[in-house]
Amino acid sequence: VDCAFNAVPGAVAALLMGWGPVAAVVLAGVTWISSSGVIAKVLGDLGRVGNRETPVILSVLVLEDLAMAVYLPIVTALVAG
Repeated sequence: VDCAFNAVPGAVAALLMGWGPVAAVVLAGVTWISSSGVIAKVLGDLGRVGNRETPVILSVLVLEDLAMAVYLPIVTALVAG
Protein backbone atom coordinates (compact mmCIF):
# COMPACT_ATOMS: atom_id res chain seq x y z
CA VAL A 1 0.00 0.00 0.00
CA ASP A 2 2.78 2.41 0.94
CA CYS A 3 4.55 1.69 -2.33
CA ALA A 4 1.39 2.39 -4.32
CA PHE A 5 0.79 5.73 -2.60
CA ASN A 6 4.39 6.95 -2.68
CA ALA A 7 6.44 5.24 -5.40
CA VAL A 8 3.87 4.98 -8.18
CA PRO A 9 3.18 8.75 -8.35
CA GLY A 10 6.93 9.36 -8.71
CA ALA A 11 7.19 6.87 -11.57
CA VAL A 12 4.11 8.29 -13.27
CA ALA A 13 5.44 11.85 -12.94
CA ALA A 14 8.74 10.82 -14.52
CA LEU A 15 6.99 9.11 -17.41
CA LEU A 16 4.70 12.11 -17.93
CA MET A 17 7.79 14.32 -18.15
CA GLY A 18 9.09 12.08 -20.90
CA TRP A 19 11.81 10.42 -18.85
CA GLY A 20 12.84 6.86 -19.61
CA PRO A 21 11.89 3.81 -17.57
CA VAL A 22 15.17 3.76 -15.62
CA ALA A 23 14.72 7.39 -14.57
CA ALA A 24 11.12 6.58 -13.63
CA VAL A 25 12.32 3.79 -11.33
CA VAL A 26 14.85 6.15 -9.74
CA LEU A 27 12.27 8.89 -9.15
CA ALA A 28 9.85 6.30 -7.76
CA GLY A 29 12.46 5.40 -5.15
CA VAL A 30 13.07 9.03 -4.30
CA THR A 31 9.37 9.63 -3.63
CA TRP A 32 9.02 6.32 -1.73
CA ILE A 33 11.84 6.69 0.78
CA SER A 34 11.16 7.90 4.31
CA SER A 35 13.40 8.67 7.22
CA SER A 36 12.78 6.24 10.05
CA GLY A 37 15.08 8.14 12.38
CA VAL A 38 13.32 11.46 11.86
CA ILE A 39 9.87 9.95 12.31
CA ALA A 40 10.94 8.06 15.45
CA LYS A 41 12.35 11.31 16.88
CA VAL A 42 9.14 13.20 16.09
CA LEU A 43 7.05 10.47 17.75
CA GLY A 44 9.27 10.75 20.82
CA ASP A 45 9.11 14.54 20.88
CA LEU A 46 5.33 14.47 20.63
CA GLY A 47 5.10 11.94 23.45
CA ARG A 48 3.47 9.32 21.26
CA VAL A 49 5.95 6.49 21.79
CA GLY A 50 3.54 4.76 24.19
CA ASN A 51 0.57 4.95 21.83
CA ARG A 52 -0.98 1.72 20.62
CA GLU A 53 -0.29 2.47 16.94
CA THR A 54 3.39 3.45 17.36
CA PRO A 55 4.84 -0.09 17.08
CA VAL A 56 2.92 -0.61 13.84
CA ILE A 57 4.19 2.68 12.43
CA LEU A 58 7.77 1.85 13.34
CA SER A 59 7.42 -1.66 11.90
CA VAL A 60 6.26 -0.24 8.57
CA LEU A 61 9.24 2.11 8.56
CA VAL A 62 11.64 -0.77 9.19
CA LEU A 63 10.05 -2.73 6.34
CA GLU A 64 10.53 0.30 4.07
CA ASP A 65 14.18 0.43 5.05
CA LEU A 66 14.56 -3.26 4.22
CA ALA A 67 12.82 -2.75 0.88
CA MET A 68 15.26 0.05 0.08
CA ALA A 69 18.12 -2.37 0.77
CA VAL A 70 16.77 -4.47 -2.11
CA TYR A 71 15.81 -1.49 -4.28
CA LEU A 72 19.15 0.35 -4.23
CA PRO A 73 21.29 -2.43 -5.77
CA ILE A 74 18.67 -2.94 -8.47
CA VAL A 75 18.69 0.77 -9.33
CA THR A 76 22.48 0.79 -9.30
CA ALA A 77 22.53 -2.09 -11.79
CA LEU A 78 19.96 -0.37 -14.01
CA VAL A 79 21.81 2.94 -14.02
CA ALA A 80 25.20 1.31 -14.59
CA GLY A 81 23.76 -0.58 -17.54
